[in-house]
Amino acid sequence: MKREQTSPSIFTSQALKKQGPLYFAGLALLAVAKYYYSKAGSHDLLWLLSPTARLVTALSGIVFTYIPRTGYVSHAYQFIIAGSCSGFQFMTIASAMLFFSFLPRMETRTKGAVWLGAAVMLSYIYTVFINSWRILVSVRLPLYLRKRGFFYAFGTWLTPERLHTVIGIFIYFSSLLVLYAAAEALFRRAGSGRQMQDAAFQVKTVPAALQKRRSWAIPFFWYFAVVLGIPFLNQAWRRDLQAFAGYVLLMLLVCLPILLLFILAGRILCGKSEG
Repeated sequence: MKREQTSPSIFTSQALKKQGPLYFAGLALLAVAKYYYSKAGSHDLLWLLSPTARLVTALSGIVFTYIPRTGYVSHAYQFIIAGSCSGFQFMTIASAMLFFSFLPRMETRTKGAVWLGAAVMLSYIYTVFINSWRILVSVRLPLYLRKRGFFYAFGTWLTPERLHTVIGIFIYFSSLLVLYAAAEALFRRAGSGRQMQDAAFQVKTVPAALQKRRSWAIPFFWYFAVVLGIPFLNQAWRRDLQAFAGYVLLMLLVCLPILLLFILAGRILCGKSEG
């Protein structure tokens, strides 16, 4: 009888023995990153803010001036690229998602360590690019809608401030899905020849097609775990339960349709490839 082949799980003793120290290093780095961001001001995040402001200027022609302890300011558009707009949290999510999701595919600890550095560097470059477009949309779209009286019709709920939040959630979450799909495609093309190995979503007898659909839960998990899970554990909801619940609802309203569209697109593409 032919032995059934299954993908290794990160929770098996063999996997933990092989890459256990790197999982610990990744978790420690994630904790340090969250602590650093909680204490950082705009001057501490210039390594993200500066290239982002320059790229926004290159893409749009909008001129930003750096003001110490404030960030990059556009007086013409009354827009500030402050520390909260640096994209640091998105970079943290992207790094964690790439590292932990694909670490089981590294045969040795050396390759795993190299992958840790590569995941952080790739996430940094990707964050600068995506955050620049997010800022550009956040500047241009409200002005466009305001000229057409959009906020007079929908201003009771979709205010300019809430629209800014919606734009951030939409661009960051959809970009995270794209990043994961691109990384998965590259690993498959590189000839790994393995099925998805993330143990949180791995089932021994799940068909490959079904497993591909489940893999979208990985970026969904990392996005919500960092954006909502950590603040929830820190009891941020105690300070303003209504605001926290409203933000959770807003994230679900934006993210779930995006996730469904990606799943539908994946099914269509799989159907075409099989046909």
